[in-house]
Amino acid sequence: MKSLMILVCVALVIGLCMSTHATTWNVPSLQCPTIQAGIDSAAWYDTVSVAPGTYSGPGNRDLDFNGKPIVVMSQSGPEVTIIDCGGSATTWHRGFWFHNGEWSEAVVKGFTITGGYHDRGGGILVAPDSTPPWMTGSSPTIIGNILTGDTATVNGGAIATLDFCSPTIEGNTIVGNMAKGIPDSTNRGGGIHVVGTYYMPPSGVSIVGNTIAGNRADYGGGISCVGFVSWATIRDNTISENLADSAGAGIYCWDVQNPEIEGNTIADNDAQFWGGGIACEKRSSPDILDNTITGNTAGIGGGIWCSDSCFASIAGNTISRNLANYGGGIDCMEESSPTISNNLISGNWASYGGGIYCWSYSSPTIVGNVIVSDTADYQGGGISLHDVCAPEIRNNTIAENVAYHGGGIFCEVGCIASIDGSTITENAAISDGGGICCRGSSSAQVVNSILWENSGWLGPEAYVDASSAITVRYSDVQDGQLGIWVETGGWLGWGPGNINADPLFVSGQHGDYYLSHTAAGQPQQSPCVDAGDPAASVLTSTTRTDEVQDSTPVDMGRHYPRPSLISIQVTPDSPHVNPGQDLWFTVDIVNVTDTTLTFDVWVDAYLANGNPYGGNPVLGPAQLTRGGGSGLYGVRRSVHIPQAAPAGGPYELRVRTGQHGGSVWAEGSFEFYIGAQYLIWEPDPTPISGQAIKDALSANGRSSEFVVGPLGNYNLSLYEGLFVCLGMYPNNAMIMVGSAEAAQIEAYIADGGDVYMEGGDVWYYDPLVGGHNFGPTFGILALADGTADLFNVSGVANTLVPGLAGLTSAYTGENSWVDELIPILPAQVVFTNSGNPDDVGVGNATGAGGHTIGTSFELGGTAYNTFIVPAVAEFIDLFEE
Repeated sequence: MKSLMILVCVALVIGLCMSTHATTWNVPSLQCPTIQAGIDSAAWYDTVSVAPGTYSGPGNRDLDFNGKPIVVMSQSGPEVTIIDCGGSATTWHRGFWFHNGEWSEAVVKGFTITGGYHDRGGGILVAPDSTPPWMTGSSPTIIGNILTGDTATVNGGAIATLDFCSPTIEGNTIVGNMAKGIPDSTNRGGGIHVVGTYYMPPSGVSIVGNTIAGNRADYGGGISCVGFVSWATIRDNTISENLADSAGAGIYCWDVQNPEIEGNTIADNDAQFWGGGIACEKRSSPDILDNTITGNTAGIGGGIWCSDSCFASIAGNTISRNLANYGGGIDCMEESSPTISNNLISGNWASYGGGIYCWSYSSPTIVGNVIVSDTADYQGGGISLHDVCAPEIRNNTIAENVAYHGGGIFCEVGCIASIDGSTITENAAISDGGGICCRGSSSAQVVNSILWENSGWLGPEAYVDASSAITVRYSDVQDGQLGIWVETGGWLGWGPGNINADPLFVSGQHGDYYLSHTAAGQPQQSPCVDAGDPAASVLTSTTRTDEVQDSTPVDMGRHYPRPSLISIQVTPDSPHVNPGQDLWFTVDIVNVTDTTLTFDVWVDAYLANGNPYGGNPVLGPAQLTRGGGSGLYGVRRSVHIPQAAPAGGPYELRVRTGQHGGSVWAEGSFEFYIGAQYLIWEPDPTPISGQAIKDALSANGRSSEFVVGPLGNYNLSLYEGLFVCLGMYPNNAMIMVGSAEAAQIEAYIADGGDVYMEGGDVWYYDPLVGGHNFGPTFGILALADGTADLFNVSGVANTLVPGLAGLTSAYTGENSWVDELIPILPAQVVFTNSGNPDDVGVGNATGAGGHTIGTSFELGGTAYNTFIVPAVAEFIDLFEE
């Protein structure tokens, strides 16, 4: 017997009344005197059209769509159509409340929403449906509105969106709202607040093209994202003049997985303590791409602040004119190691670290940036390092920065700076270390770099105190060792390949520090050409103004990006191959210039550990000549995988063009895996489905393997899909809330993975007694615990897996407590109990591009040849599309 018996009497009436043409309900009108009356009158896909005017009082606030996919919009725009919520500290009201699982077809458009006052979502709250057996997210579209003068006492002054929910917030003006009110509380999201949790499927939100200005909160004056929010998109917004009394005046991220912050203008925001423009902490890993981050202020991290194991990707941004005490442009602290690449970091100011400040065991990768004209009152005009940091500083231009100590780079307190292929020039220190300053038991390792025309009272190119060290190899240092001041007790390691000669900088397309090359038309050859470490890897970039790629031996100094000469597209037939088989792929190679090119083509393989295969090239080289704009299309090639090749991956195949043995002009690549394509996990103590699925996969030409032991021993990203077989009561397995398996499966789906999951109790009963709730992720709502009434299973006509229609089989598997399922639209029924009928299978297309199939019966209990094999074939088509 189950430990908990639930007797359910369900009378379900679903009326889907759709007329041929949707109806428009005008407000105000005799039938619809208020906006809520219009909503209540509307059927699915109708429109509620609101005339100009100010709407207040009951029926015009706290508006509830009641789960309907309808459009509520103004006739003449938000400037003349106002919802005055009339909220106060004693009487809470807001504009709209979504909490019944609304879809994206539920639209609010063209209103001014003002005067809202509530605990969460002063203007609009997007919340999950808390109706048992579980919660369903709401995902409305909020577009073209003005939200102003709204207040939340906790989170989300204008808009708050909670667990499970995935709203689209687009083209709105969100100005002058605040999350403030309860003393000693933590208030987040003056403009917008987004939250998720670990123990529920991740919520997400799309915030695109809005103006978010003049809002205020403790954390996230403009926007805050908190919790397991795996696909927040914050793109093309103007986020300005917001205030944070603690952190993240523009945007605040706390424990958020991979949000995309792209193409925004984040300007003139002010945080009292941390992160004037953007604050990221507590394991957050945002992608901060191609933004303009300017004029922001904070105590720490004027432009961007990363703390507490933050691993952000900060790339392609303009980070300028920001101000802080620590880290004018970017601050990294408390074991945060972001990748900072290809940014312009210019004109920022701080007391410590004008451009970048790293401290407290943080070791970012700083590559390909232009760090110029930044100022620090004390330490590190360009970059300052403090307290056991070990950053990689590679291929940067660090120029014209100013500080008291260390105009270009400052290191202290156990820091180790690895400086490779960088140009450090025209920086100034009022005291010591114009280019580089090492103090307090720190060290710098310099290779393939240029230190030229820096200035400082002691050590114009570098300064080393009595407890520190610097090593210099294959670099151009003005005045050689005399350009480096070493205090007694300090150490200078003067390695091979160093020179003291004018690098002969010339200006080019991307900057002022290209090298003079006679082959590029300059009258003199820079002494830095071909003067780098002979063992260094050849870069795909250039020091030449004619943008010809560097070749071995490498040039010293900063290398600039170069335009493509060749376009290559490589597409594998499958990313999986078994040992002893051929890996087939298709190649398109196009000369994208307007001149004829002659070049080599070859293929190199790389092992799973990243090292090149010892037998490279595995194909070629072959020489091609192609005229401007012409190419080869659809070329079929294969490489043979040795029988002894270790299973796993990812391996990589790179199709390359250029001069074999010299330079690579362009390459196309793909990852592949050797071994099984599908993983089958069957913790069911009386297994029946796993072997049948494995056999059916084999019959359909696919390889697979069983999980042995915990699922966590496997990297799911290696597989085309996952089959999970949990069994039927009383011989079933339960995936618990908070378990590693639940988190791993949810993360796999969130990354676009494909999953088939079967179990008689996983959908309804298990979540009631501590099991993880997979329903929302699989698009499943379980109606009841079911009974032992499954004797025939049939596929259902649907558009997701259409080939299942017409399949039918007697059912001989375990047969008790078969959960009864309905889809959460747009998911679709794919299997039904044809004798009852109750639906027992649902298919879903996930927002991340993957697919799920959830069933409450055992596939192994159906006929193998006429049901299992063709059903698995349909799953393969769905998972591999």
